[in-house]
Amino acid sequence: MIPVIHKMRDASKGRVVRLVKYVSSDNGKPDRIGEIFITNCGAAEPYIASREMEATQALNTRSADDKTVHLSVSFPTGEKPSSEHLKQIEERIAKALGYEEYQRISVVHNDTDNVHMHMVINKIHPTKNTIRTVWNDHGIVAKVCAELESELSLRTDNHKTEKSHREANIESLEHKHGTESFASYARDFALSALETSKTWADFHEQLADAGITARLRGNGLVFADYSGEYAAKGSSLGRKFSKANLERALGAYEAPEEKIQLLNFQTAYEEKAVYGEKSLYEEYKALQDKAAGERTERLAALKEERDRAVAGARDEATKEIKSQTLANIFRTHRLKQILIRQTENKLTGKIREAFEAKRDEIRQMARQSFADWLREKADAGDERALLSLAQKEKGKKAKEGGQDAGKPEASAEKVQIRTILKADEKADTAKQAERHPPKSNYDEYKEFREREAAARAAERAAMLEALRKEQGEAIAAAKIKARQIVEAQPAEIFRSKRLTNILRRRDERKAVTEIQSQYRAKRDEVYKATRTTGYVDWLKREAAGGNVRAISALRAKGEVAPGLITISSRQMQYAKIVAEKIAGVTGRGTLFYKAGEDVYRDDGKNISVKEGITDTGIKNALIIAGAKFNAPLTLGGTDDFKRRCVEVASRERLQLTFDDPTLETVRQKSVKEVAHENKEKFIEGANKVDRQESRGARRKGFSR
Repeated sequence: MIPVIHKMRDASKGRVVRLVKYVSSDNGKPDRIGEIFITNCGAAEPYIASREMEATQALNTRSADDKTVHLSVSFPTGEKPSSEHLKQIEERIAKALGYEEYQRISVVHNDTDNVHMHMVINKIHPTKNTIRTVWNDHGIVAKVCAELESELSLRTDNHKTEKSHREANIESLEHKHGTESFASYARDFALSALETSKTWADFHEQLADAGITARLRGNGLVFADYSGEYAAKGSSLGRKFSKANLERALGAYEAPEEKIQLLNFQTAYEEKAVYGEKSLYEEYKALQDKAAGERTERLAALKEERDRAVAGARDEATKEIKSQTLANIFRTHRLKQILIRQTENKLTGKIREAFEAKRDEIRQMARQSFADWLREKADAGDERALLSLAQKEKGKKAKEGGQDAGKPEASAEKVQIRTILKADEKADTAKQAERHPPKSNYDEYKEFREREAAARAAERAAMLEALRKEQGEAIAAAKIKARQIVEAQPAEIFRSKRLTNILRRRDERKAVTEIQSQYRAKRDEVYKATRTTGYVDWLKREAAGGNVRAISALRAKGEVAPGLITISSRQMQYAKIVAEKIAGVTGRGTLFYKAGEDVYRDDGKNISVKEGITDTGIKNALIIAGAKFNAPLTLGGTDDFKRRCVEVASRERLQLTFDDPTLETVRQKSVKEVAHENKEKFIEGANKVDRQESRGARRKGFSR
């Protein structure tokens, strides 16, 4: 199995709801969705579980990293692990990455030649709300996959990295798109040039024969064609072609000479198909160029139509305003209302700002603190307040360590406090108790604060109410004044260009909005109708329509391992495509045939069916195989499957044969038995009809 951890370059693609919708939707493809595993979520349906995961991610507001892991595990062609093994693989990978307790949704896909499983994992812990990011995740997953292959007796894949990330990406893109990249073209020529070159001059000269130049860019090296249309980093071609490695082999970099740049190169890079006929790729390019040209023309015409419609709407709005008489304008009150509102906003804006400032002052009426209250009482001659202040001063004095050096001379108030403090120290305990401790001061202050708070709240409410009333009266007066100002304007003001434009813009805004909306809808239709696709996607679309050349081009990518239960034929020269049954195509040319609720795979040599197929499904598979091969059929799979195929073929009287002599003998015998049984049933039915007719005739004669 091959694991892939998908990096989200686009933040929107990392949204867990969008990701789960993609992996759990069949997208109109037959037999796409297999097993679905939902772990650590309260919901049992993928969409609701994805919403739950999204809500969990929202609880973590500190992390700015991507909060979703998208991982896929692909199995070799023809290998389909059981549901128990798939669940075990999913759990082991999650545990190895430390996501055993985290929410995740895993979905198995069967719509390609390689069965694969998508895992969508929430990186936010469901209870701690912390994010977990795993370093060296590729190495961890590769290690656990190798262990699982050994434990579950699965086919072994190579999990060691032999190529750089850029090299692997280039090969992957070529395999996906079906066309040779400039990097591959340049690498092939650069390899041969490097083997025979000892200096940079030799290297540049041989590259020039292929229309390639190697130049410095930034801190690295770039290979490009002389047209400047295509370019690739040196490290993308391979580790040998990085600047550092080339300088080790050829010395310090030297730019190509001018005469080399002017050489007529013998060949040049052009896009071409990696597999398939050249004429097929030329047909594809012609169709893509035609679609691109048509799109450009239609978009230009659409923009021109939109501009004309917008200009027409503006002219119409202007004509309508100019055609209205002054009396009509006043009668509808449109212009008056606009002017009145503008004047009102100008007058009332300042009023509102002034009253808001007064309101804030009233709301910020602060209550008196304990220290201020004590000072106020002490100034009034309260001895308890003086004692509290004296004790506070004593504590401050003790904290400062009694050091008075360098301090300014004490004020008369402080001298008085110190005198009282010394007198209090000489007094006995009983006498001090009679003077009340400082705590009673605070109790009295709390009572005062409660009374003050109630009084201030009432005062504040009354002031706010009066302020609101005053503001309302001022605004009402401003509105009356605004109307009076507008009414006092001369009639000529209503014919001014500025006011006419105000009315025109109001009328044209709705029309222009509607025109823009229609333009966007038509533009989307143009893009959809003239959409360009990749070469492989075009081949798949053509193959779905029964194009034999496109199917052959896709199958040139490599053979696909058949399923465990197959129907084929040794006489492949008669094989053909059952175009009317095609419901889907994979990237390697495997066709999906659909009959009823069952789906069958055609890899060109075999019709593969699922385990546990019904008799109706076997009948449809035999009909499709008979139409495809038009020759004796070869059955692959269990003995029970072969027996059922023979029974269904004989019972349904299908016009086909089997190349296995034993199976064919059983089929012919079953056909005779079924024919004999049907004959006896027919005779018995005919005799029954005769008896009923004779009985009816006798009853009729007796009645006479």
